[in-house]
Amino acid sequence: SILHSSTEIILFSLESIFRSPNFEMGAVNSELEDLFQDKKRVRNPFVPMGAFITAGVLTAGLISFRRGNSQLGQKLMRARVVVQGATVALMVGTAYYYGEKF
Repeated sequence: SILHSSTEIILFSLESIFRSPNFEMGAVNSELEDLFQDKKRVRNPFVPMGAFITAGVLTAGLISFRRGNSQLGQKLMRARVVVQGATVALMVGTAYYYGEKF
């Protein structure tokens, strides 16, 4: 069958890679390393802060639901959506702003 033959091809390819004399477990491919050295990684410090705030608001909302305060829990879940959206917007904005500069 087609599935059986394609599985054999994949297994043969993997076996030839792992048995190659140049293959070492944990070795870094120098071509990939050079490629990623050229691209400088930019970090926006507000993104991790947004993630922690999102997690905090989510936790507070779940706790308030568990305690039976559904109105507060609902408000906190709405706030979580806003904070999470702002965090994603920061990530996209940072990628867009720095995307052409590096």
